[in-house]
Amino acid sequence: MPSETVHTVGSGGNYVSLVAWEAAQQRDLTLATGDDTIAVAEVIGGTNVGNPTGNIDFNGWTTDGTNRIVVRAQAGSEYLSTGVLDTSKAYTDCTLAGGNNGAFLIRHDILIQGIQINLTSGAAAAGAKCVYQFGSTGACTMDGCLIIHTLSSGNTLNHDGSIFEMRANGACDMTNNIMIVNAPGSTGNVVPCFWQGATAATQTMYNNTVVVTGKTTGVCVLLQIRDG
Repeated sequence: MPSETVHTVGSGGNYVSLVAWEAAQQRDLTLATGDDTIAVAEVIGGTNVGNPTGNIDFNGWTTDGTNRIVVRAQAGSEYLSTGVLDTSKAYTDCTLAGGNNGAFLIRHDILIQGIQINLTSGAAAAGAKCVYQFGSTGACTMDGCLIIHTLSSGNTLNHDGSIFEMRANGACDMTNNIMIVNAPGSTGNVVPCFWQGATAATQTMYNNTVVVTGKTTGVCVLLQIRDG
């Protein structure tokens, strides 16, 4: 059985936010011998464990296919697949005001399970996305999550990977998620689901629901993959 180190994150937990958990727990997970080593952030429902105006940056770890990071909802705090943000359950909430940014910056092997990511981005935030994997060959798995990106009203900018963008040569596995882009009055190109950059990688996507609301004109692309 894998060896898990579990810390709770949120109100009454070991850590008040995922930023605090990540800073305190980051280490070389591959140094352990024997069982696989998994560092677990178990998110408690009822409080925002995100970075309100910035990123949660998973950086400085050493992981591989069997030694990884897990961010999951605590039992009873799992997202219940309603398509509506439920702040009584495990969630993160943030605003990004521009730049090539992500609410979650992923550089290592990680599983994100049963939580809600709610991102609001301003008119200048063409690069903003909910989950941004770059700078690593680590694999990212997202399962049973609600992922919401709300753009500012009348946004005319293109949004590569406004839900998920992969820049690294790592596998991506997205299953059982609900992905929503709210784009009120948008006339630009919106890529609500997934954008893969120039580096070739393997992606698996099944049983996901993608919803785009408010868009008026322009191209709406659900999936964009570039050869590399």
